[in-house]
Amino acid sequence: MDTGSFAEYLGRMDQAELADVVRVRPEVRVAPVPDGPEALAERLSDRGSLAAIRLVSRDAVAAGQATAALGAGATVDSVAELTGGGREAVRAALGELRRVGVAWPDAGVVCLVPPVLERWKRAKGRLEVTGPPAVGRGRGGADGEVRSAVQHLLRSAYALLDTSRPIVGLREGGVGVKERQRLGKELVLGEDDLLLVLDLLFAAGLLEQAGMAFKVTARYEPWRQATPARQWAELAWAWFWLSHSPTAQRVTAVSKAESSHARAARWAVLRAGRAGLSVEGVAAAAYWFCPAVHQGVGGVVREAGMVGWWRGMR
Repeated sequence: MDTGSFAEYLGRMDQAELADVVRVRPEVRVAPVPDGPEALAERLSDRGSLAAIRLVSRDAVAAGQATAALGAGATVDSVAELTGGGREAVRAALGELRRVGVAWPDAGVVCLVPPVLERWKRAKGRLEVTGPPAVGRGRGGADGEVRSAVQHLLRSAYALLDTSRPIVGLREGGVGVKERQRLGKELVLGEDDLLLVLDLLFAAGLLEQAGMAFKVTARYEPWRQATPARQWAELAWAWFWLSHSPTAQRVTAVSKAESSHARAARWAVLRAGRAGLSVEGVAAAAYWFCPAVHQGVGGVVREAGMVGWWRGMR
């Protein structure tokens, strides 16, 4: 399909809609940053689009596969007929694909960016558009739990950054089991807390490895003098962008591939829960909310509770 119409569609989008697309497609912000609709359409149409479809629901996958099969005949009505879904459910599913920058409408026909089109053309069988599963609202009154999680996260970060004895690293990078055991005993921190906080400090630019040891960076002093709210925000934001799941990596049942999908699982779960749905409920129905990365959802929910992202998660 002609991706020139994709550039025209992007050119008609308002700033809020464009911001939503760019937010979920981080590769768009890599230099050289696209300087217009044509360059943006080209960037959104590259292989990064295959990572973007990890974020969408089962209905969006079903509608996308039907769109690929129908080709130039892919209208809302024909997709609904092929998937057995209602028009509104199909519209919502196709809307998901537009919001992650892999689909657009062109004179009533649904178009897909080439990598996604080719991927879904090869799909076996047909999925149904069912609409979302029933998930209750998140329970209220859990502010104390969030506060406790945030305080514990910051205390753990302070303990690791302020330790008088240098943290010894492995030659190939990272902190080994023996050093983690020493730190855990000395600072009274559990294994999961250590793994999570160490990775957050590194991702936030507060800790770096120099040779065989870790040391605080120049960013440490301004961070340490900031308010607790600001300190937490930097760590929470670092967690949101982590490409892996720190705590899942030590579980032998979780493969490296599954751990590497953690960012997509994290984004999918948090986006689904941002409307006030129970995050635990979203996780239980992960097969629908994020089918491509549902294996990583357990770690997402556990770590989100540890970081203090959501109420009612523990």
